[in-house]
Amino acid sequence: MNLIRMSLRHPQVIYVVTAIVCLAGINAVMTMPRREDPNIPIRRGLVLAAYPGATAAEVEEQVTKRIEERLFAFGEVRKAKTVSTSMIGGVVIDVTLENSVKEADQFWSKLRTTSTSWASQIYQRAFSGPSSTLTLAT
Repeated sequence: MNLIRMSLRHPQVIYVVTAIVCLAGINAVMTMPRREDPNIPIRRGLVLAAYPGATAAEVEEQVTKRIEERLFAFGEVRKAKTVSTSMIGGVVIDVTLENSVKEADQFWSKLRTTSTSWASQIYQRAFSGPSSTLTLAT
């Protein structure tokens, strides 16, 4: 039997089905958990390093490779999705975490604390100057 003909012959069924769907929707909205600030884990971050006056090749050789070595030492970093872009005067590394990481905030905190020691080691080898920076942005 055609659904349209059945609904025209028996409109009571359509009214009951519509009422049940509306009540189920209202119930879902009323029982849905709400948070003012939902917990959304940040799985991507940027590592920025400035090397003023250097060519892209110098940045790649002296800064990018060293940062990547230290980043990939962490098991939480997804190597296949982490991308680095060396340019004149600096590098941008887009770091992506593995899906298995449950506490992303703890990892980013750990990376921030260890990156301060990296920066001094990397920049001492690469060059010396007051404008050397290594920044982690999540």
